[in-house]
Amino acid sequence: MPEFALALRFHIVIDDKGSLGSWSKCDGLTVEYEIQEYQEGGQNDYVHRLPGRCKYQNIKLTRPLDKTSADVASLELAHNGFLAGGL
Repeated sequence: MPEFALALRFHIVIDDKGSLGSWSKCDGLTVEYEIQEYQEGGQNDYVHRLPGRCKYQNIKLTRPLDKTSADVASLELAHNGFLAGGL
């Protein structure tokens, strides 16, 4: 029988920056494309829809699974001007 508590984990690694640890919840993994319409010249029967710029949502990591991940969260809070003990 599979262990469901161990199945939902996200290990986050940023290229050339290292690991951000393991997290149990990750929100904001979406990409939106702007659609550019291009009308055909000769017959004018078709409108081509081409993908344009893409927009990425901010990623939100919650529920760190180990001490290293919790330390990354504490460093981020300290960087933004919050104290971990005052929350």
